[in-house]
Amino acid sequence: MEDDGLKIAIVSERFYPDVFGGGEISNYLLAKALATKHKVTVYTVGNGSTERRDGFTIKRTIAEPSKLWPQDLRRGEVLSFSVMRGLLGDLKKADIVHVYGIRTLIGAVMASRLRGIPVVGTINDTWATCYFGLHFKDGKICNNCTAARFKECLDEHGGQPAAMPYLKTTMKQRRYYLSKFDGLIPISKMMRDLLMKEGIDCDMEVIPMIIETDLFSFAELPEEFKLGFVGRIDFSKGLDDAVRVAAGIGVGLRVAGEGPFMKEVKTLVKELGVKDKVKFVGKVPYEKMPGEYQAVSLVLAPFKRIEPLGRVIPEANACGRPVITTNICGGSERIKDGENGFVFEPGDVEGMIGKVKALAENRAALERMGRNGRDRVVRAHSAEAIREKTEAFYERIIERRKGRR
Repeated sequence: MEDDGLKIAIVSERFYPDVFGGGEISNYLLAKALATKHKVTVYTVGNGSTERRDGFTIKRTIAEPSKLWPQDLRRGEVLSFSVMRGLLGDLKKADIVHVYGIRTLIGAVMASRLRGIPVVGTINDTWATCYFGLHFKDGKICNNCTAARFKECLDEHGGQPAAMPYLKTTMKQRRYYLSKFDGLIPISKMMRDLLMKEGIDCDMEVIPMIIETDLFSFAELPEEFKLGFVGRIDFSKGLDDAVRVAAGIGVGLRVAGEGPFMKEVKTLVKELGVKDKVKFVGKVPYEKMPGEYQAVSLVLAPFKRIEPLGRVIPEANACGRPVITTNICGGSERIKDGENGFVFEPGDVEGMIGKVKALAENRAALERMGRNGRDRVVRAHSAEAIREKTEAFYERIIERRKGRR
């Protein structure tokens, strides 16, 4: 690496704060951390404008595909060519390309190959290995996507059987282009293992996301024991099970988030007679998220289908809050039972109720686990730690490419 650092091109369909989401926030924090040592340019979808922010440049040179295209094509093949066109003119200035997100990977790989520049990608969702991002069927992980099982998923999502050949071809295309990366950065071991099961064979380094430990700061427990839930409200996040846990021991539950499963959850709250115990605070801006964790004693993340990691787990730990989650979440790798939280099978509401009830009566254990969680996040998720791991991975990839030449 030269004294003035690397020239890094980060490619992402969307970017924070244009879009608010865990992946966009993680990407923004990575760009910000890398920019302290390197020249970073972020390429994203937009109107062609350029701006400087937090030490790096944002170029919105990827044209938004026309909405006249069908959605699958618009966010697939059409976007891929738009990404390639938006990158080709600038990439000759880059030392390495870093793709963040599944939708831009094909176009970014094509452009990088044409310019002879090494390319790596962060894989932070399961769309790389499952078209619907589920990888979960009948209560089990889908290791083999047969035609019958794929059709079941298609039916559940209101799709048409005639689309199956296209969708299956799209998955083969994704796997092909993933194999063309010089290196991949899955955000958890679980995500790495899923990629390997799909036959993706390239240099991989597990690197989690950055957590702003100054923003997500430690706070003492509130006087009254209460539970918290943070995240998008859809079936996969398990808010219904969080409600059942809170109802099972008669404690308050604070819910931060919005989503399509809200109606079903509110119906469940009414049926269980805990309307006075569950508080919905709606969508919360990123900078105010620490207050949501600090307002509760324990955070529930009872995922019902695969989650590559989930920012909620390290964010809650950073604020000194233990987390209860499920073993189909990559974030469960970050939880050690009894040290900074507990891990259960998906849907094990009774087990969760028993553990939460015991913790509600043991403030000292909650405080100890909260401090342990904070220490673990500071060590593993700090901007400096993630930047250094990412830099080392870049150097390895660049040197290997030089060796091939």
